Amino acid sequence: MTTLEDAQAHLAAWIAQLRPGEELVIVEKDRPVARLAAEPIADREPRRPGSAGGILTINENDLDDTFAEQRASAMEAGWSDPLMDKYNDIEKEQQ
Repeated sequence: MTTLEDAQAHLAAWIAQLRPGEELVIVEKDRPVARLAAEPIADREPRRPGSAGGILTINENDLDDTFAEQRASAMEAGWSDPLMDKYNDIEKEQQ
C-alpha cells in the first residue's frame, strides 16, 4: 500500500517493478482509492515451420563458401580442425 502522494512521485518506477499477478493499492487517508495490477504476460504463439518464407533467404552455396573460407583462415592461423582430428583418430583406430 502507498499514499496518493507517493504514487504520483514514484508511479513509473513502481509500474516497472510490478510482476504479473502483483498489485499496488493506493490509499488516501487510510482508505484504498485505487489498485494497480500488472497484466499477465501473453503467451507467445509457437513458431511455425516455414513462417519466414519470402522474408528470409538462405543460399546454400553462400554458407558453404563462408564455412570453407573461415576454415581455411583458421588452419592458416595454426588452428586445428576438431572434426578432421576426430576423423583422423577414427581412421587410425581402424587400421
